[in-house]
Parts: sequence; structure tokens; C-alpha cells
Amino acid sequence: MVVLAASICTKSGKPIISRQFREMPRSRIESLLTSFPKLIPVNSQHTSVETPDVRYVYQPLEDLYILLITNKASNILQDIDTLHLFARVVSDMCRSAEEKEIYRNSFELLGAFDEIVSLGYREQVNLMQIRSVLEMESHEEKIQEIIARNKEAEAKEELKRRAKQMEMQRREQTRRQQGGMSSNIGGGMSGYSSIPRFDIPVQEVSRAAPTTTVSATKAPAFKGSGMKLGKKTKQGDLLDALVNCWPTPTGDGTTEVNIEYELESDKLTLHDLTITIPLPDGFPTVGTHTGSYHIDSTSNALVWTVPLVSPSQAKSGSMEFTIEGEDTSAFFPVKVDFAAEGSLVGVGVDRVLRSDGEEEVIFSQDATCITEEYTIV
Repeated sequence: MVVLAASICTKSGKPIISRQFREMPRSRIESLLTSFPKLIPVNSQHTSVETPDVRYVYQPLEDLYILLITNKASNILQDIDTLHLFARVVSDMCRSAEEKEIYRNSFELLGAFDEIVSLGYREQVNLMQIRSVLEMESHEEKIQEIIARNKEAEAKEELKRRAKQMEMQRREQTRRQQGGMSSNIGGGMSGYSSIPRFDIPVQEVSRAAPTTTVSATKAPAFKGSGMKLGKKTKQGDLLDALVNCWPTPTGDGTTEVNIEYELESDKLTLHDLTITIPLPDGFPTVGTHTGSYHIDSTSNALVWTVPLVSPSQAKSGSMEFTIEGEDTSAFFPVKVDFAAEGSLVGVGVDRVLRSDGEEEVIFSQDATCITEEYTIV
């Protein structure tokens, strides 16, 4: 048998896909397909029709025809068997025998046609073998992909390790530098330095003394005035609450951002810690993280929230995410908000007496600290 072409066409002869197995001009195959519907006898039960030059072996496929064009010397029984295999392949690869579905799977169908017939001659294959060939994956290629992914992951982990090591060294250096500085209740200065990768001038943070509220009856928590936090650089240690943010370009057009916080004071409890990170265009892929997060579409920022940070719960946490773009300045300024419960300096009210000094008054006290403006620029 010699199969000249395998085609799927409409009932008017319009070709949807066609694969020629012998050298044949496009005009020739289009002419053969156009004349095919006119050759089909009315109410005929046959599945083949001949012309002086070729033979059509066909099968209805809902509103379409799948047909083989062979030479007249071809074995008709073998042609019919081959046609049935073509039809099974189409049914297996397409959800329905509709024109748009055929177009959608045209590339895979033509590949399968080539597995059935080569240079006009039928290959000894069945449907399972064709499916296996089309889905075949290279074992060596998969191994190389795994090796490449492992190397990429190791490189990222090494980059993180080095960045954290450098940040810890600079943090220790900052603490030693701050060891000689003193602060007074009611006013004082505190210094800090930037984290690795950013050479930004150190800015000063103004500190106001926390206000202790005293009342004759128990007052609800978080009332009274609080401490005001000034602007901060890439790393801040005011209130012994450190917030670090460092974006690292990966070299493939994306940036990996690591954010950490750590509460180092045993005197404070932070409520509703919220860290807002501006984002460049694109949607981040967030990895491991403490607490919860959401994307604020209005400001195009990632809002990271931890409900409670205390010495015994979520004392430290981190978040990692990756996003397209390599401009590290796009992730700043980072805004930090929280309400802190506790006394920063450990000062409290021991007892309350009436003005005449003769009777003690039952009282309660709440020491709170809130952020007015706390940014990492």
C-alpha cells in the first residue's frame, strides 16, 4: 500500500489538517479534497471511492470526514485498517470531533500521523505505542534538569547564608558602637546602621518617654499617649525590635526579597505588627512566612501581618518572596506599624496616695507604645 495523504476535512471538502507522505504540491491536495465530496454516492454504505488516479478511503467523523488518499494499487483492506487507527488516534487526542478542537490539537495530530505512516507506508504500531512515543521523555534530560535545579537552589541558599552572616556582623558592630551612647527618659538619641548591600547614611531616631497612665479605677488597655518612632534605614533596633529587609537580584530578571523581624526585649509585647513592602510591577511568589499577608492593589504593596509578637510567641519571624524586576530601590520605603504593651525603661507606679497622704488609692496602669511614623528607607 502507498498512502499519499491523510486528511481531516469538512463535508464540503475544506481541509482542516492534511499530511502528505509523498511529494505533492499543495494545489494538488486541495483539488483532490475539494472534489472528494462530489464523488460520494448518495445513501452509499461504502467507505471508499475511486477516480482514475487515486482512491479515497474515508470515515465520517461527526460533521467531518477523516480520509486517506492512496494509489489504486493499494490493498483496500490494509487501507481500511490504517484508517481506523487514524480515527482512534483522533478520538484519543481530541475531546470532540469539532473543527476548533482539531485546530487546537493539530500539531500533536500531525505528529501522530507521522508515527502511523512513513514515506507512504504503514508502520507496525498500535494506539498505545503511538501514545507512548508522543509522551516519551528523555531520562538523561530529566537528570540534567534536576542537577540544574539543585545547583540553582544551592547557589541561592549560599547567597542567603552569606547575606545573613554579613548582616549579623554589622548588627554586632552597631551594638558595640551604641554601647557608649546613653539615653535619658524624656529625650535621647539612638543610632543604628544599614544592613548589608546598602550604603545609606545613618539617620537619627528621636525618642520620647513612654507615658504611664494612672487612674482611680481600672482603665482599658492601650490608652494614653505613646512613644513616637522616627524614620529608619534598612535595619532598625529601636525598642529592641529589629526589622531587616534586603532584596537580592538573582540574575535571571527577578529579585528575591528576605524580610525578618526579631523582638529582643523581654519587656514588650507587640500587637498587630504590620510590615508594608512596596512592590514593582508584577505579582510576587511568596515562600515560607510567619503570620499572614495580602496584596494591597491600591498602593501596589505586600502587607505582612503578625497578630502577636511576644517573648513567648512569634518572637521572631521571616518572609521570603520572589518577583520580576531587579531594581532593589523599588522595595523601599518599608513601613512598620504596631502597638506595644509594656514599659520600655522598666519604670512603673508602685502606689498611689491621696493628696492628704493618708489613704492609698486602688489604681491600674497601662504602659503602651505606638508608632506614629516608622519607615525603613
